[in-house]
Amino acid sequence: MSRTLARMLVACSRWIVPEESRDEWRREWRAEIDTLAASGGSAWRFALGAPRHAWALRRAAWSPASALADVRFGVRWLRRRPWFTVASIATLALGIGATTGMFSVVYGVLLKPLPYREPDRLVQLYETNPLFNWTEAAVAPGNVISWRERTRTLDGIAWYMASSTRASGLSSVTLAGDDPSRAQALAVSANFFDVLGVAAARGRTFLDGEDTPGRHRVIVLSHEFWRRQFGADPAAVGRSLTLNGIAHEVIGVLPAGFQFDRRETDFFIPLPARVDDLRAVRVPHIFRAVARLKPEATLATAQTDLSAIAADLEREFPKSNKQMGVGLAPIDDWFVGPSRRPLTLFLAAVGLVLLMACANVAGLLLSRADERRREMDVRAALGASRRRLIRQLLIESMIVAAIGTALGVAIGAAGVRLFLDQAPAGLPRVDDIGLNGAVVVFAAGLAVLTMAVIGLVPALQAARRDVRLGSGVRIAGGPQPLRRLLVAAEVAIAVVLLVGTFLSARSFGALVSRDPGFEIAGLTTVRVSLPAQPYGNDGRASSFYEEVLSRLRARPAVKDAGAASVLPLDGAGWTGELFIENQPGVHFRELRHRSITSGYVETMGLRLIAGRSIAASDRDGAELVVVINETMARRFFANQNPVGQRVAFDPPSPAVRWRRIVGVVSDEPQESLGTPILPEVYDAEGQEEFRELAIVVRSGLPAADAIAEIRRAVRDVDPALALFDAATFEERVGRSVARPRVAAALVSAFGAIALVLAGVGIYGVAASAVASRAREIGVRLTFGATTADVLRLLLRQELSVVVIGLAIGGVIAALAAGVVSAMLYGVSAHDPVSYTAAAIALLGVAIAALVVPARRALGVDPAVTLRNE
Repeated sequence: MSRTLARMLVACSRWIVPEESRDEWRREWRAEIDTLAASGGSAWRFALGAPRHAWALRRAAWSPASALADVRFGVRWLRRRPWFTVASIATLALGIGATTGMFSVVYGVLLKPLPYREPDRLVQLYETNPLFNWTEAAVAPGNVISWRERTRTLDGIAWYMASSTRASGLSSVTLAGDDPSRAQALAVSANFFDVLGVAAARGRTFLDGEDTPGRHRVIVLSHEFWRRQFGADPAAVGRSLTLNGIAHEVIGVLPAGFQFDRRETDFFIPLPARVDDLRAVRVPHIFRAVARLKPEATLATAQTDLSAIAADLEREFPKSNKQMGVGLAPIDDWFVGPSRRPLTLFLAAVGLVLLMACANVAGLLLSRADERRREMDVRAALGASRRRLIRQLLIESMIVAAIGTALGVAIGAAGVRLFLDQAPAGLPRVDDIGLNGAVVVFAAGLAVLTMAVIGLVPALQAARRDVRLGSGVRIAGGPQPLRRLLVAAEVAIAVVLLVGTFLSARSFGALVSRDPGFEIAGLTTVRVSLPAQPYGNDGRASSFYEEVLSRLRARPAVKDAGAASVLPLDGAGWTGELFIENQPGVHFRELRHRSITSGYVETMGLRLIAGRSIAASDRDGAELVVVINETMARRFFANQNPVGQRVAFDPPSPAVRWRRIVGVVSDEPQESLGTPILPEVYDAEGQEEFRELAIVVRSGLPAADAIAEIRRAVRDVDPALALFDAATFEERVGRSVARPRVAAALVSAFGAIALVLAGVGIYGVAASAVASRAREIGVRLTFGATTADVLRLLLRQELSVVVIGLAIGGVIAALAAGVVSAMLYGVSAHDPVSYTAAAIALLGVAIAALVVPARRALGVDPAVTLRNE
């Protein structure tokens, strides 16, 4: 029994021993065990030393000295083949650099935890209503109070001012001083920071009740604003800051890196309102709400709880809450919003680029293994084990991968800096993007994976051949079929990326070539916000803007001037319901509103289709009038003249305020150049009185001079006011297409890299194929074949792999078209021009990559080739 167990232990331990010594080691140990057992000794006790001896042999075989010798040999071999080394390292660096850079962006925007306490328990609340096509609308103050008082699943609900988009509703505030400046403030409830779980780095945040009127004149600064405005002075807490002419006490400074939503906020102020007053406000919907789930609650249970509350509110307030629902989403998903899908697609695209790079380097290594077949056979004949041969090839692959990874990280870092320089406004969490620890760990893991992919496969291929020495050395089942498979895969991936490149380029071209509806050259805009004191609701704001515009129109270089509450490409100011006199069947729920002064239509160059535009005489006390856009006229007055018709924004009643349509103007873009135009009315600013308007000037002046003219006109009327958001309309249009421009640039970069990698891969396979057929080529030329005949033969045979890859890639691109269709404008995801252009580009690169090695082989004298063979 002892002898049998001893033999079993030795049999198990033999697998630890290096392969070249394994059989001899087992024979020696079994002989010792048999001798010991025959003499009556303890064979089992003796066999216990077998594992230790086997491990000692293994350690000796993998000693640092032997590994270092393999490294030195690998470095020498790579230095003697500079083309192979440079091509492999550059290919790998491109793939890892693109992937690392894109992962840095994705990690910072999508994956990095938010700087709040238990951010996974924070949710965003919003309202839904099928009557208004609301899916993620702002919430009514009274509904928020009801949710907070009745919920059983939420541990605190806070609210803040909303905007017309998912972003928070920041207010531009004037900071008093010798040179008044602007800052961005967000009005929030007193428990806002408690719900988020964020404490002040200095001082404190708001206390309960500090959001009631009279106690709301305290502010909490962001860390960045504290450093910029106060030079990071610790004594800033307790100081006074004058906002819009009213003194506010600084009570705290937030931690560095704190950010809420996707827009930079300079400081936070309490939203002054009593809870009892808010409870009665079921219209309008002006808040956003954030809440924290209780420990035992889930998204599903919270949704059920809130839906039940919404149903109760609909019964209690049928007029304001008809079909009003409530939804919730994790706060990180809410902040990322529409950026998640394109970023995920970009990460998938660079993943394809990395696959191409790995396939390329693997193909190069396969070619290398093919070239070194005689060396491997000689080393095997001299006693080198298969494991030792694999180790040598893997070490060389690791050297290439290590250098390529280091260069790739450097390329990724440069790419991140370039992306941040070009990042579109509104991209969430831009400050969190960078090469941090998580990204470096990712790059290291990527390097290990790449080493395995590009090193193990060709090493196993090289070690699997039959050993036969002599001039007739051949590989049994050489790697050429595998290399062809890699090329076909590369071409298929390149087709997908190139189709995306051409689709994105054509979509962006269609977007920027769209006519905005007015001449943008010569238009300069500056926004002005008037404080409540001394500008109230008594006509002073309207008088201020008319005075400024009058001064601007008097300037010789100014052709015209006007002002509006919302500019083209800024989105919607506010939306409401539409009722038309004598048309009881018309009830539109998403009518857009824009308040304008006299001269706005003329300054913008909008085409007056019917009637007149807003005049200076359309002021408080005159008949209420509006101008409508062409889309609204077509939709609601298709067979009649809209001028003279009356509309209202509330259901008809004896007290309803009817407004007469006095004109129709051509459409101008609203959300962006690529979004459909919706029905819109232009209210007379003199009858509505907005304290914040954008002044628009058309002139022949350079932008800086035009802005200076507006600043002088404003300061002449009120020197305490600050101007902000100054820009030409060319700049505004550029900002509006920033996201598609960056997307097109990224996809184009991926496509260009894919085209280069495909060309390198095809060239590598073609060069190897031509070299392996040198004897055949020599024979054909010797027996009368022309170089053109041989070239056509080689192209026909090698291009078959490319054509197969094109077909496979085209099918994959067509199947994946639905993923990108929502991101395109003016072009179909199955656009034949894009598919044809991708195929032509790849075929051109493939032919060039095939012709170069073929012509080189044909330039050699056939007699020399046959003599060498």
